Amino acid sequence: MRFLQINSLSSLFIADIDECALFGEEICKEGKCVNTQPGYECYCKQGFYYDANLLECVDVDECLDESNCVNGRCENTRGSFRCSCPASTTYDSNRKKCIPASEVDLDECQDPRVCKLGHCTNTIGSFSCECPPPLTLDPSGKECQLPETQADRVTDLRDVCWQQRGEDGMCSSPFNGQQLSYEECCCRYGKGWGYHCHACPLRGSGLNCQSTPSESNSFWDFSALFGKVHKDADSSEEDSDECRCVNGHCVRTQQGLVCECSPGFQLDASHTRCLDIDECLELNHRGLLCKTERCVNTSGSYRCACKLGYVRSRPHGICIPQRQR
Repeated sequence: MRFLQINSLSSLFIADIDECALFGEEICKEGKCVNTQPGYECYCKQGFYYDANLLECVDVDECLDESNCVNGRCENTRGSFRCSCPASTTYDSNRKKCIPASEVDLDECQDPRVCKLGHCTNTIGSFSCECPPPLTLDPSGKECQLPETQADRVTDLRDVCWQQRGEDGMCSSPFNGQQLSYEECCCRYGKGWGYHCHACPLRGSGLNCQSTPSESNSFWDFSALFGKVHKDADSSEEDSDECRCVNGHCVRTQQGLVCECSPGFQLDASHTRCLDIDECLELNHRGLLCKTERCVNTSGSYRCACKLGYVRSRPHGICIPQRQR
């Protein structure tokens, strides 16, 4: 778990003091210190909690909770614990108890051959495999397959694409009010597909989506599963009329032409335009970029400026209170 403690040691001063730089090793042991104005925040590692009196992260003694090591001997360690079980028994981390070896559940979902292209859920002594439409479970019950009768028309099936799917299986936030095919939804935009909110497999696990060299700034291709073939042209991306890429450049890959964005930009929903990333909005909400200064977004980047009433000092380059004339 992550614990948060907000302090305000500098509330009496006009200019903010970076407590993390001055006292980080003393005030936030076993944690990460983030400077704020005023004060600081301490994020403790898993297995630790923040002690406001000691001003540091203290180890959690998990052995005080007897339910963590039923039928065994609990030994607290730094940031965790160890459960020693009697002979012929083993520790079950899910049930938090020592059980006979014969009762240990095998997680079949860890086997990559199980539930291919589907969502595998481990159960006690077995597993269940959920196949997203139009895929169906094969006779063995271990993997999903595409019915031969649907192979030629699978890309024509379109339904609502959900951008959010909760643990309760409920979907929300339909994508842009459009109906998409299963491949377009699960490989590019959504976490659920169709009227019945079928879960999309995790990207890179069961979908066989091919990622382009532009990583997170490009889209996913589902062609490997459905046997699509892209045209292979010899012309360079600069000479091609097939690709238009605002604030980026076109790159030819085995999957076809894709739009690769310049640093500081990301693809929009149409995959033809690179939009500026507002680093100040996405990264500076906890002072990760400019800390005590004012963050100003620019095209493809950002800059730090002194807040109102402060000026940048020449010798040290830090913002100090402006002298009143």
